[in-house]
Amino acid sequence: ALEPWGLANAAHYTVFALLLSYAFHGFVCTHVPPHLKLQQAKPNHERPASVATRNSAILLTELVDTFLPVRPPSSSWLHFAAALCAFTFVWDVEFFVVHKAAHESRWLYVRLHKLHHAIKDPCCFAAYFVKYQSHVLLEQLVVVLCCLAFLPRDVFVFVLYTCTLGTYIEHAGCDIKQLRLPFARVRVAHVLAALTGSPLAGALGVMSTSHHDWHHEKFTANYALYFTWLDRLCGTYHPGRSAEIARANAENQKSAGGLD
Repeated sequence: ALEPWGLANAAHYTVFALLLSYAFHGFVCTHVPPHLKLQQAKPNHERPASVATRNSAILLTELVDTFLPVRPPSSSWLHFAAALCAFTFVWDVEFFVVHKAAHESRWLYVRLHKLHHAIKDPCCFAAYFVKYQSHVLLEQLVVVLCCLAFLPRDVFVFVLYTCTLGTYIEHAGCDIKQLRLPFARVRVAHVLAALTGSPLAGALGVMSTSHHDWHHEKFTANYALYFTWLDRLCGTYHPGRSAEIARANAENQKSAGGLD
């Protein structure tokens, strides 16, 4: 039987997403060294107040999840894994189709997506620097439909929380996977591998910060949300750039400028 997710759950997630955005930005500013920045020619976003304000306003709209109809939890680990695969696959396809259409149609781009691409060199607050109608079509609608159709409550909650961190990482603007965690011997990449969630990740390829940073800079590649297979299939895939290549290019440009 379906029942509303409830105000307490929706408020808990909304507060979590808001606090995480500021915590993640503080982590990047404090612990990520400059050489990991992907667009080396541009300065770090240390105080992106207007972007953070819009990001926070959009996140507050997640309180509408109070009325989201949710199903009972999964009945087994197999059920959980199957539902997780199905949900991430469906969301990835829907996101790719709508996102690509919003880039190829001038009418849709202006009305849905242009604001998000005002940020060409993203930071985590750019994740939800969007118009609300874009947020509905790219994030909220597919969640509602999947919850109505098949999605167990625990899978919905797992994806909602882990993918909020994932979208902040995709918009980090730096090759954060190469960063070693403070007081630990593991890289962020190792943690992300454990949190990727979908068993499909190995087979379909994972969308990374480098991929999405390139999308913001160039506009014409890497439209998918989770996986890279649709971009590869449709000829819109680009590997992006690594922090090492970005730093080398920046140093070459400085050297060329010095010679001039």
